[in-house]
Amino acid sequence: MRSRNVAIGLVVTLIVVYVVGALVFSVRFVPGTRLNGMDVSLMDEPTVAKAVEEEAATYKNHVSGDGFDLVVTASDVGLAVDADAVAREARGMVSGWAWPRDLVAGPDLAVSTPYTHDEESLSQKVGEAVDAFNQSASQPQNAYVYRDEESGTYVVSSQAEGTAINRAAMVEAVSVSVESLSETTEVSDAVLSKPEVSSDDEGLRACAESANQMVEHDIAFTHDGSEVGRLTSETLGEWVSVEDGDEAVLDTDASWEWIYDSFWDEMESEDDDNFYGLDTNAANELLIARLSSDSNDPVELPTTIVEEKPAQTEGASDLGRHVDVNLSTQYARFYDSDGSVIWESYIVSGNVNEGHGTPTGTYTLNAKQTDQNLVGLDEDGDGQSDYTSHVDYWMPFVGNSVGLHDADWRASFGGEIYTYYGSHGCVNLPPDKAAELFSLIEVGDTVITHY
Repeated sequence: MRSRNVAIGLVVTLIVVYVVGALVFSVRFVPGTRLNGMDVSLMDEPTVAKAVEEEAATYKNHVSGDGFDLVVTASDVGLAVDADAVAREARGMVSGWAWPRDLVAGPDLAVSTPYTHDEESLSQKVGEAVDAFNQSASQPQNAYVYRDEESGTYVVSSQAEGTAINRAAMVEAVSVSVESLSETTEVSDAVLSKPEVSSDDEGLRACAESANQMVEHDIAFTHDGSEVGRLTSETLGEWVSVEDGDEAVLDTDASWEWIYDSFWDEMESEDDDNFYGLDTNAANELLIARLSSDSNDPVELPTTIVEEKPAQTEGASDLGRHVDVNLSTQYARFYDSDGSVIWESYIVSGNVNEGHGTPTGTYTLNAKQTDQNLVGLDEDGDGQSDYTSHVDYWMPFVGNSVGLHDADWRASFGGEIYTYYGSHGCVNLPPDKAAELFSLIEVGDTVITHY
């Protein structure tokens, strides 16, 4: 009987303890209870709400990694929380009648905490730090096409990420951390600025292929069917560049200059009516067409009329062997006895505006001399000759004072030069033309000067 009474008493005691515990833990959390990681043992709802508010007010988020370091505080981002709602939701997740089980298990509660923050303030805080960091960070590098000097071919480079941070991605990462009240945010690869163009870009590969097609040419230049020069890939490599990272462009100015420098002198020719020269524009267009295709066919260099010669003096071809000096056209021709032109050249005659015009008339060549110093008169009355000019070829026809001779101090001949920068009366010739005339003319040959 005694044992039975003890058992009943124990049961009653347990019931009382259970009921009292249920009443207590209906308003307070059992020991060992954690709410979103925070220990809320024996706290009631108001106490929990206060703890949540204090946690939000003292919240800090440490953003770091790859040399970036920033602490974002609750006040920086205007962090706020509905603490009463948090406490109320947590309270609703447990039952006071289950306190014995909870006491053993130690509930680990997780509620969707209704934290809010000022997105604009967060964006400004984080964004300014990112901008300052990026000033010294290495920017991402897009893949691009370049000429590999060793192989002589165009290849696509690799892209590179660098250390610069993408502002929007970093702001978003910190925003997510703040919303979950996480204490850290890692600067991971996910927030780094990314290259916009990678090495597998189809446009880049097409560009490299196009550039290589341009330089992989070996083109002969011909005149009248004979090769006079050749363009190799080595030279072409200096003309092809890549613009905007993905477009192979030929420097057509460089190709024009190369054609001109290589072939202009060789292509000069003349007949009775015209001077001919290389049609550089047409030749360049032919070359560009070759480079735009797979063709290595030769380019036949075209010619064009560079300048029409001044018309021959009427009747001059009927006067027998003589030099015809036309002072109006500033052009001289040497006619042979059969009326054919055996020499011709532009000239510069006497300066008519200073009273030194070349005398007109029919004369006879008086002499042929080389290595002469021509000494001028003393027209200014200072007791000295006005000029001394050395010439290699001297062919006087008015006494020994007026003649045909070379003038290597002149850069050009013909035109209106004689009206403002003419000679003292002589007929000035280009050095090569003076040499040619000297080899043809004989003392006693006729020289006719006229307008």
